[in-house]
Amino acid sequence: MRTKVNFPGLFVSLLMIAGVAGAQESESLVLVTQEDLPGWWTVAKNAKPVYPRSAFNNGKQGCAVIGFVIEADGTTSSYRVLFSYPDASFDQAAINAYKKWRFDAGNANPNRAVVFTTMTASFTWMDKEEDKPEMRQQLTSLCAQEGNRALQKMVHNAPG
Repeated sequence: MRTKVNFPGLFVSLLMIAGVAGAQESESLVLVTQEDLPGWWTVAKNAKPVYPRSAFNNGKQGCAVIGFVIEADGTTSSYRVLFSYPDASFDQAAINAYKKWRFDAGNANPNRAVVFTTMTASFTWMDKEEDKPEMRQQLTSLCAQEGNRALQKMVHNAPG
């Protein structure tokens, strides 16, 4: 299902939350789901998040769902944590990785429209003797569901 919304109030809210100077009421943003993103923007360069040492040392696994803007030049900005599990341990590592991502415009985006999308960074480790792929799948599902719920709530509560 294609979910895209032209939602000016959300864009202005995100710019204001992120502290971006010059947010204008006339600016607009296309909301594109992570699943539909390849039609709009394709990943030209990515970076994997670095597992936080303290989380790893404590055996912590989790995820962070980060919403961000893909600018007309393919860079990212205006990061917002939409969901964290089990706590905020992985948020900054995810944001730091997405700051390095670069995108090329896709076929559905010949005018290089600025979009807001989400990405989920999962932090799991595998123990060869105790590999539990079902646990990783449950974590991925939880993060996707809660990230979508947080995004819907943010859109619903945005001005405009």
